[in-house]
Amino acid sequence: MKYLSDTGWDSMFLNLSLFSFGALALLFSSGYSVGPFLIIIFLLLVLPFKAKVDVDKDDLIFSSVFILFFTVGVFDTVLRGQSVSNLDLFSRYLLGAFVIFYLSQRNIKESFLLMGFAVGAIGASVWALYAKFILDMPRVKTEHLDPVNFGNISLLMGLISLTSVFWALEQKKKPLAALMLLAFFCGMTASLLSGSRSGWVALPLALFALYKIYEEILKDKVKKAALVGFVAFVAIFALLPDTGVQHRISLIFSDIEHYTQGHSTTSIGLRFEMWRSAYEAIIQKPVFGWGEAGFYEFQANMVEQMNLNPMILDFKHLHNQYIEELAKRGVIGLVALLLVFIVPFKLFYKKSQTGNKRTKPLAAAGVVVIICMADFCLTQGMLRITSAVMFFVFTLVFIWCCIRALEKREISQSPA
Repeated sequence: MKYLSDTGWDSMFLNLSLFSFGALALLFSSGYSVGPFLIIIFLLLVLPFKAKVDVDKDDLIFSSVFILFFTVGVFDTVLRGQSVSNLDLFSRYLLGAFVIFYLSQRNIKESFLLMGFAVGAIGASVWALYAKFILDMPRVKTEHLDPVNFGNISLLMGLISLTSVFWALEQKKKPLAALMLLAFFCGMTASLLSGSRSGWVALPLALFALYKIYEEILKDKVKKAALVGFVAFVAIFALLPDTGVQHRISLIFSDIEHYTQGHSTTSIGLRFEMWRSAYEAIIQKPVFGWGEAGFYEFQANMVEQMNLNPMILDFKHLHNQYIEELAKRGVIGLVALLLVFIVPFKLFYKKSQTGNKRTKPLAAAGVVVIICMADFCLTQGMLRITSAVMFFVFTLVFIWCCIRALEKREISQSPA
């Protein structure tokens, strides 16, 4: 039995939901949840009309790492008798796996998803410029997102828009390609004005990956022009004192110097103090970790025993996702986290090498998103924050489903 019609209201509903994901993510409270919520509700309603699930090996592999990460969270919560609310963030991975099984079988169009990210990046820059130069906000943020999350998600949407330039050019739509390029610079603008330094480290890594994926088709003139344009753009921001970029960079060296002198009440200093407490926790329970509640009890004891800055007890995560997993869920948690990054990365990279010209930009987008998030997690507990988890999980899931939907359409339209 087939799904409900893929040419009527249901197809448009799903595509508009995909568009809303990126378009609403930054500027509205819980805007990042609207698209996933609507799509999940829709899929649950139409499941009775579906006779079987049409998935391949890669779909199963992709979804399995999300299910594994969710399972580790369940066991950690149940075996330690922790609050069920601890499963809230882990449940997003299970929902993502569910969407992988069903969404790619619908008539979804990648154009809606990519346009949503472009609109989101442009909207983020408009807000960032207004907040910085009209409201005189030191580091741009929104009412519901702090500067780090606002800046990092803006950068991700900008980079997805950059990959969309190739998607638009493949379809010979130069005005659309220009819009996507504008969205890329808008995403960078919002990131720079947020003062989120972790994003600035991730940017060259992501651009290098994108360069390697498209190296064979880029002409020398295009490479040189892109490099000059990018360097000029960043240099302008770095040299203008009103943007705050210079100040944020100088704080890195200042914070480290203060910490060596015994002053830990700085952004970097408090991170070092948290990591010191986590190191002791990891040494004592390396395999299974301490659990959420157990770690914070241990950390409170370490503050007294090691004379650490007591301000670290006010933080809800350790500002390093890898250290966080090791301290709270041990090696098992860390391995599960690494698989969440490594397995989808390998799948997207494979698609970027073997896919056609239309799926290649989508696969490249998946690659750069994972590279950036893996980098963000070095200095921020990104996957302990609802907005970041939702954006990371469902960005990967929606991109993957769009790739698979394109592949299935090509198979159905090819001669028998």
